[in-house]
Amino acid sequence: MEIAAFHVYYQREASTSKWEFINTLVQYASIVHWKKFYGPIHLYSNSIFLEECKKNGLDRLYDSINVGLINDLAVDKMSKFWSFSKLLAIREISKKWINFVVVDTDLWVKGGLNLDLSQNLIGYHKEHISDHPRNPYIS
Repeated sequence: MEIAAFHVYYQREASTSKWEFINTLVQYASIVHWKKFYGPIHLYSNSIFLEECKKNGLDRLYDSINVGLINDLAVDKMSKFWSFSKLLAIREISKKWINFVVVDTDLWVKGGLNLDLSQNLIGYHKEHISDHPRNPYIS
C-alpha cells in the first residue's frame, strides 16, 4: 500500500547542538524507511530548517519541499503553540491528499503497518520530557 507522508518542521534558529549529527541520522532513517515501506515523503518547513537539511543532503531525499506555507509564521506563536505549523500544514495538505500521514522527523517505520484507511487515524508515541534546566523545549 502506498501512502504519502509529510515531515513538518519549524525551526527558530540554526542548530548548534552537539547532537545535531544524531538528529540528522534519525531524520534520514525516517525518510528512507517510509520510502521503503510506503512511498513518497514530503517536507513542509521554514527556510531555516531547510538550510539545516541541505547541509547534510537530506533535502535531496524528499519528493517535494514546501517552505512557503510556514516560513513566515510569527515566532511568538511557535514558542507557545509548538504544533501550530503541523496543524497549518495538515489543513493545506488535506486540500490535495485524501490519504496521508504526518510523521515526526524522529519516527521511522521498521516494518509494515496495518493501516485501516477506512478509519481516521491518529497516532502518537510517548516521549520522556526532561525537566532539566538546560532542556531547550521547556520554558
